Amino acid sequence: ESDLREFYEQNENRYQTLKTMDVDVILLKPEEGELFWECQKRAETLVQRLREGQDFAQTAREQSLHFSASNGGRMERLTSYGVGRFLQPRPAFSGMLNNLEEGEISDPVIAECYEPDKLRFLHVGVMIVRLAKRYPPEPMTFDLNKDRVRNQYVRRHFQRLEGELRAELLSQAGF
Repeated sequence: ESDLREFYEQNENRYQTLKTMDVDVILLKPEEGELFWECQKRAETLVQRLREGQDFAQTAREQSLHFSASNGGRMERLTSYGVGRFLQPRPAFSGMLNNLEEGEISDPVIAECYEPDKLRFLHVGVMIVRLAKRYPPEPMTFDLNKDRVRNQYVRRHFQRLEGELRAELLSQAGF
């Protein structure tokens, strides 16, 4: 048990919750006959109004075509995996989200979906995001992670012993 506790303390950052965030989303798509750049201009105007105090949730309910619109655009407790899956798969988008302060509204961002059949990203509209709340990772106690710690401890020591045994056998065999 003392070895496990020592292993846990040395690797404490592994045993914590994931960082998450609450975001508000508005997705605008080009209307019939509207060019993509016109949709971007519409989004820029909307961002300006939102930054001047227009209600984000009400605007999302009225104008957003994102599946979260009925909830005022709110998506809660998104991990980095959730951001990639539900909002935008590109790493630059995650970087932009990480640079936002709580309550800050992003500039309009091109919304893309990945088409696996054609191996390409397709522009589907323009997205406006507000970071509502950020939740940092929280440490989890040794008692909650005891089984995980034990499994990783055993695996690490087994891999070390296996490597030493393999090296010894190869050196004895003349390789």
